[in-house]
Amino acid sequence: MIFFTILPFGCLKMRNFPSSALSIFPSDGTRPLDLAMLEPSSCLQKLNLAGSLQTLPNWFAQLDNLTKLRLSFSQLEDDPLSVLVRLPNLMFLQLNNAYKGKVMRCCRSGFLKLKIFIITELEELERWDVVDGAMPCVQEVWIMSCAKLAAIPAGFQSLATLQRLRLVGMPSSFLGKLGDGGDDFIRVRHIPSIQTIQQFGQP
Repeated sequence: MIFFTILPFGCLKMRNFPSSALSIFPSDGTRPLDLAMLEPSSCLQKLNLAGSLQTLPNWFAQLDNLTKLRLSFSQLEDDPLSVLVRLPNLMFLQLNNAYKGKVMRCCRSGFLKLKIFIITELEELERWDVVDGAMPCVQEVWIMSCAKLAAIPAGFQSLATLQRLRLVGMPSSFLGKLGDGGDDFIRVRHIPSIQTIQQFGQP
């Protein structure tokens, strides 16, 4: 049985919180999240954080049983993947306007169980590196409204399990490289289903 708890920011004064699913957001919509007093149980499986963090708390790397993570409006200054890669059972990851940096990197042998990866509105992201051997089980990737991302990562070519690629609100300069004969066609030609969407509701 999954116990799911939703907490406004004002409730974050607890340790060893027992829920296996936890959602936290700022009660007034503007205050940054201070998670120093929160120590989730090692049994935590699902975590949804919505609000400014700037940096991930130290206990993140200890969430060995976490399978689903969603970070929204986090304003992280350092590449979050350098920490999240340590989560051995993570299967779903969504970064929604969560990172302010220009480069993001999936390292070798990282995210061994990840199946779904979604990035949305990483407005400053220019390059995403996926090293050979990363995300060996990934099945679905969404890239949405990342206007400065120059190209699909070269490492996508080695993602043999990737079945679905969804590109939403991406610039024509990005999409134009993916067609037959485009510079990045070789990186995606093995993917069975590729869909480009101008914006939600417009295929």
